[in-house]
Amino acid sequence: MLWEASEAGNVHGAIATLVILQYYGNAVQFCDVLPPDNDQGGYPKQRCQMALARIRKRYSNSALWKLEEARMEAVDGRASVAVDMLSQPIKTEMRFVDLNDVMLFSDN
Repeated sequence: MLWEASEAGNVHGAIATLVILQYYGNAVQFCDVLPPDNDQGGYPKQRCQMALARIRKRYSNSALWKLEEARMEAVDGRASVAVDMLSQPIKTEMRFVDLNDVMLFSDN
């Protein structure tokens, strides 16, 4: 169900992708013996990489997905590549909302 949700082009797809990457990334980092990549419960490395590529394309300036990409490199044993990725600055384009323009609660 999460894999289907991760393909959505909205915030729900992004959250589903994050949950999938956290689940499998943590399992791979903390386990010494892993089953092969198959339908029997192994680490779906290629599927995770495709999901990350899809979300990085959608949110190209997001530091969160850059961090996940670096973490996936570290899981694959390429720690120096992960450190290099995180050493490069990224310009995020966050919008800030002025609270004076937003009416939160009203006594009237």
